[in-house]
Amino acid sequence: MKLYIGVDLGTSAVKLLLMDEQGEIKNVVSKEYPLEFPQPGWSQQAPEDWIKALMEGIPELLEGFDGASVAGIGCGGQMHGLVILDEEDHVIRPAILWNDGRTAKQVDYLNNDITKEKLSALTANIAFAGFTAPKVLWVKENEPENFKRIHKWLDVKDYLISRMTGRFTMTRDSAFGTLLYDIRKGHENWSKTICKLLGVNPAHLPEIVNSTDKVGGLTAKAASELGLKEGTAVFGGGGDASLIGVGAGSVELYAVGLIDAGHIGAVDGIHRPVGQDHPGTGGRGIHILFGGILAFVGFPAVESKFPDGIPAVLRDKEPPASQQGRHLPDAGDHRVFRPPHGKPP
Repeated sequence: MKLYIGVDLGTSAVKLLLMDEQGEIKNVVSKEYPLEFPQPGWSQQAPEDWIKALMEGIPELLEGFDGASVAGIGCGGQMHGLVILDEEDHVIRPAILWNDGRTAKQVDYLNNDITKEKLSALTANIAFAGFTAPKVLWVKENEPENFKRIHKWLDVKDYLISRMTGRFTMTRDSAFGTLLYDIRKGHENWSKTICKLLGVNPAHLPEIVNSTDKVGGLTAKAASELGLKEGTAVFGGGGDASLIGVGAGSVELYAVGLIDAGHIGAVDGIHRPVGQDHPGTGGRGIHILFGGILAFVGFPAVESKFPDGIPAVLRDKEPPASQQGRHLPDAGDHRVFRPPHGKPP
């Protein structure tokens, strides 16, 4: 019987799940780690704490099971984190997390000097404090010596994958959340224009992979520490916001799911990739999975635009003119409903 491990690297703990080929859950383990708040509004973590939690958690997860039966590992977790590595792949400074608010100056520069229009045209988004690009600028301006040492930078789950496989990759949904990903059709890769504007060396950016790609296999060292076979497959996975949509069943073109995630709610749906003249996005952003776009919009933002309620919006084929969404290229009769850019609620 083949077994599979799911890794959810959250903000306060890593959650580990063992399941069989039929999707039956065999075991669940959670390992907590600390958060650092060195100044008001700052939020960071030591990446080594994630690794320690993983190395302790997976052997515990496998108690009573044969590690040689594990056929694959999938990783998900918090998004928009900045993990920077030097030439020897050592972590340079604590990871700056998604909920860190130190980048107000950098966000203002991105949205007003580079302009929202240029950012939106290239990346289908605008700058928010949680995104990765403002954090890179913050390090460049406030820790120039650390910035000079950067050889690679990764998102949170992708750092975990690099420690397991020795490969430096990032899934497309995470790349989108950096504000450096060119989403235009035919350009789907790191934006040379944005990199040049921010002084980011594209050679320091990881290879972009799909969520379903096999990134690599466990190294001998990682396999020994985890109690697994060398070469065990590790897959790209995705960010938590993206994978929530998969869990809600948004895995086919135009599928739509309603999600209550506790602190936020969302309307999720997969639509065709946008083209050269895409209309941009709003609300909480979009995430790229399975060759489509997983639209992710917070409930409060949607409700403010659609007073009749979300179910009515999803049900009505022809809503009032004030509530009509815009067609994506080649989207046929399927409409996309989303509010314009604005501050998250």
